Amino acid sequence: IFFRGFFPHVRWPSHVPVLCMTLWWWWLATVVSVCADAATVYRRSTPTVREHDDMQRLYGIHQNVFNDVAVNGTVCVTMVTEGFTDFAQNALLHFSKALPQAKLLMVAYDEKSMDWCREQPRTAVRCEKAEAAFGLYCRAVDPNKKSARDYYFQANRLVQICRFAIVYYILKAQFSLLWLDTDSVLLRNPLPTIIEGGADWVGACHTTSNSGAGSTPRPDQLNIGVMFMRHGPMTRLVGKVSLFKMFYSAEGRRVTDQVLFTETMHKYKVKTRCLPHTEDGMSCNQGHWKPHWPSPAIWNLHAACTPRLAGSGSVATQSAAEKKVNKKRWLQHYNVWLAGPVVGNATDKR
Repeated sequence: IFFRGFFPHVRWPSHVPVLCMTLWWWWLATVVSVCADAATVYRRSTPTVREHDDMQRLYGIHQNVFNDVAVNGTVCVTMVTEGFTDFAQNALLHFSKALPQAKLLMVAYDEKSMDWCREQPRTAVRCEKAEAAFGLYCRAVDPNKKSARDYYFQANRLVQICRFAIVYYILKAQFSLLWLDTDSVLLRNPLPTIIEGGADWVGACHTTSNSGAGSTPRPDQLNIGVMFMRHGPMTRLVGKVSLFKMFYSAEGRRVTDQVLFTETMHKYKVKTRCLPHTEDGMSCNQGHWKPHWPSPAIWNLHAACTPRLAGSGSVATQSAAEKKVNKKRWLQHYNVWLAGPVVGNATDKR
């Protein structure tokens, strides 16, 4: 009707009006979609009034906290939850030996871990409650509520979001950071070597099986359990994007924090340096570095992949409690468990 009304003397083939109208609706839908995406990005990148007030309140707290614990502009930080205070104790004992003049920033995610942290020596650690020091992104959810059992509010995912909030706020305050998971141990001070290396990210990498022991690891996944990040505009952007994606987007509900972080680092082409397989100290790659253990080049051990030890089932069939016990046994196997008595048989099966 449209074409015949405006062009009555033109004999249009029957398919032309249909094709043109299809293209018209496709163009209109594209414009609407682009506008909607732009509005979403603007809304996500523009803090709400509550978020803005939260950031303003946190700014003064962060300057005080980070200045207190920073070592040559680098904040050494970990986060502890209620079930891992024994691992945090072990990590703190090793940290105090590796950097005796420094303080470890211990972010307690819940009240019980905060109570534990307050009992530790003030000269070795600074305790901060996650939500009080890092705001809305570190809110703990009551595990007894139904929302805690929903996928979006799973406790593990909330802890992952809080990790990104801590990383982002440290970088935003113009400090570099050395993140240490509580199931890792710091054997010696790596900061002088790392800082002089020039890379913006340094850590162990999960790599393809065809990477040889002597080859440079190809970063299929960056291990965020033990990592150094240098403050700068691109690393700060990665921290912000990782946090917002993990908190707001559907992608953050589908993938793990490590996958999302790796993809974001690759997207913004941040300069990374994977530690050689023979030096990274990560349990996933121990087939490469174990023959050289102990070695001065290995400055940390990290039970990242749940080790499979003698007497335990496959990793896929292990419960959360069994995985925790096997992580502890693995650390005991390398004689780096200082926090308590040996658990069971610590014979490595792999």
